[in-house]
Amino acid sequence: AKGKGRGKDKNGDNLPEKGKGKGKGKNMPLRYSKALQHYEEKQQAKAAEHERREQEAREKKRQQKQSAKHRALTGQILSKKTSKGQPIMKNVLELMTKKLMEEQPGKSSSGKK
Repeated sequence: AKGKGRGKDKNGDNLPEKGKGKGKGKNMPLRYSKALQHYEEKQQAKAAEHERREQEAREKKRQQKQSAKHRALTGQILSKKTSKGQPIMKNVLELMTKKLMEEQPGKSSSGKK
């Protein structure tokens, strides 16, 4: 066990040996600190890109769920029938007027919603 450190921490990283080498690395040569800084910047950029892609995926998934929910509600409204089995025209007309109102957002509505 001599010279192998104290073992590993929770992340699996090696722990330093106790009492040996204290203060080492504080006076790191300039070329290594620049390389380390460059590496850390690349890692941060990589992490930011990964987060951006995950955010886009979440937004796309939310849009898909919202669209599916909207289609399901529309289908339920359209599938309602009268006692004779005919579609209820009131629901169809309401959907058509709603769709027309959505297409013309600049005009004010003077009728029912």
